[in-house]
Amino acid sequence: MNKKALILIPCTGVHRDITDAIWKGRTTLASDRLQTLPLMKCLKKNGYDLQVLSYNIRYTFKEIEKISQPDICFIGKMRHDKTTENGDQFCQFHLNVVLNIKRKGAKIACMYSDNICEYADQGGEMYKNLLYLSDLVITPSKKMKEHALKRVASQTRVITITDPQLFEEQPFKRLLPNQICRLIWFGNDKNIEYLQDILPPLTKNSNANMNYVLTVLASTNALNAFKYQMTKSLPQSKHWTLRFVPWDANRQPEQLVKELGNSHISLIPSNPKDPLKNGVSHNRLTDSIQHGCISIASPMDSYMELNKVCLIGKDFSLLLQKAVQENKRLCRKYEILRPAFLERFKPENNLLSWTKALEMLEKGFY
Repeated sequence: MNKKALILIPCTGVHRDITDAIWKGRTTLASDRLQTLPLMKCLKKNGYDLQVLSYNIRYTFKEIEKISQPDICFIGKMRHDKTTENGDQFCQFHLNVVLNIKRKGAKIACMYSDNICEYADQGGEMYKNLLYLSDLVITPSKKMKEHALKRVASQTRVITITDPQLFEEQPFKRLLPNQICRLIWFGNDKNIEYLQDILPPLTKNSNANMNYVLTVLASTNALNAFKYQMTKSLPQSKHWTLRFVPWDANRQPEQLVKELGNSHISLIPSNPKDPLKNGVSHNRLTDSIQHGCISIASPMDSYMELNKVCLIGKDFSLLLQKAVQENKRLCRKYEILRPAFLERFKPENNLLSWTKALEMLEKGFY
């Protein structure tokens, strides 16, 4: 009889088996493509019968009883929609699921991608318990591993598996004389505040002899809030045009690929002092580099590992000037260096990492 693996990933409003949906790319979270799907491929390759379950409506003991006991349970991204879901019920239910499965003998592996333990809410408390209960914790960066090590039990192992590069390599786009410089920012709602911080000085200090178009690719709610904020703080400039593109969850990654492909420069601001952010994955930066964008990023730990193929710093105005003035040199340099620096993000290397993690769970850590 084949070994059994269970992956728990709650999707908002979805209460069913979503195994087939993830295989076919019908779910909307980036983590499904970057973490869950590669894990599923690894489990299938190693002879596991696997099931991916989303519990997001009924939080009863009868639901727990329906679960077929696995040999290994992987915990995906555990987030609930605070506007529509009962956080207490959500967190208590999923903790009970994991406790029940572990008590019956399953090994527990938790994917810890955001430092949610820093939140003073139910989600933070849930993750503190999930990390403590886990036999193995998997993080996407070394800094996130440091955060996780503070929360786990003495016998728990913590490893890092970087998110894989999912796209084909594209040439870096050269800026031609008198051409409009096309920039892009993309990300989730919580990160757009960093774009709001850098944009006023960026527009003020940019080269007045060049025209810029900045594409902001985000959810409709984030775009509306951003527009409202920018009308109050953004200086008027005839050289800058803001282009707002609503994130279409049903057209990913195709939409992202198209927008990155049309951009010369990618802006990735953040805050390295924020413990909720400083363990960030490499994926926004590697996606930008792979698509041939000169990338300007804040000095996050994971981004610093790639500082030979992007521009890292706090002064985005200065870095934008450099990206424009030295465009041809940087494009040539990055095209030469990119293969070596992105080698470890290749899907085949990611699969090897998942295979090693699976072996650790099957054979023990000693």
